[in-house]
Amino acid sequence: MPAAAPHRVGEPSPLILHLGAALSAYGSALLAGPRADSPDFPWVEALGVDRAALADIDRIELTSEIAARLGATVRGLEIWQRHPYRRTLADPPAIWEAGCSRLLDYGRTPEATRPDGRRAARPPGDEGDPRTRQSSRTLAAFRPWGG
Repeated sequence: MPAAAPHRVGEPSPLILHLGAALSAYGSALLAGPRADSPDFPWVEALGVDRAALADIDRIELTSEIAARLGATVRGLEIWQRHPYRRTLADPPAIWEAGCSRLLDYGRTPEATRPDGRRAARPPGDEGDPRTRQSSRTLAAFRPWGG
């Protein structure tokens, strides 16, 4: 098996958080599985769950499915880590630096401009609400590096 691409070692960051979140969700499913047919179980009614069909959930079968899904997740992460693709975006300009810490101005990147090249002065959708316009102006006033 090829090694992970150097720029993706330990990614997605933090890797342990992503794996922990998946494991937590599956662990909850394993613990809640035996009560899935209970009238007290908090199913969302829009799902249209047939509670009677869930009466005889086999915990071993459920555990096997969880293991298969976790395995597929890990295999997918390994495939992604080995893929050579790398984005070629330049870092936005640093507004402030101290030691190894930097504050980057993502508003000055090409991706943050309108199709005509002008920078977006306000977040989209706030043209109609005067309260939002005022808060945008207030926030812009506190932007120490200019607007």
